[in-house]
Amino acid sequence: MTAQCSILNANIAFFFVLHSGGWQYGTDMASSDPLYRQATTACLAAIVLLQIVNVFLCRSAVRSAFTTGLGGNSLILWGVLLEVSLILLITYTPWGNLLLGTAPLPVAVWLFLLPWALGMIALEELRKLLARRRLVIPKPCEDCPVCPCPCPPARGAGGGADNGLSGRG
Repeated sequence: MTAQCSILNANIAFFFVLHSGGWQYGTDMASSDPLYRQATTACLAAIVLLQIVNVFLCRSAVRSAFTTGLGGNSLILWGVLLEVSLILLITYTPWGNLLLGTAPLPVAVWLFLLPWALGMIALEELRKLLARRRLVIPKPCEDCPVCPCPCPPARGAGGGADNGLSGRG
């Protein structure tokens, strides 16, 4: 789902910049046009921003990114720092603009991208919440020294525990 959000947001960012600059559908633009370059830069920035969000969301399939935290893996943090540095160099330096055909983005574009990143966080956190609610956690058995485990229920009334897998209510 996060990949689809990234693709959708990148395209929306591209057309947001074009529309904000006065472009109308059907009008041809040269690849050297500053507005076109700014739109492609917005598309790239959207992908980078959402991939940064995604790397923190994907650290666990069910645990919230807020409980997992930002630390714990210095390689991820260094990678994010490198990614942020590169997008800023590509976007806001003359040689980055010349080499990669980009153009500086106004603050309005970054403000436009922010709700999309927050929306991606909200959707993924909702998915994880629903996944946690469906997660079957075995209850400890009374006589088992290694619980929680998927021990078969003990015979007799009151023996063993229902681990959610036995079919008993």
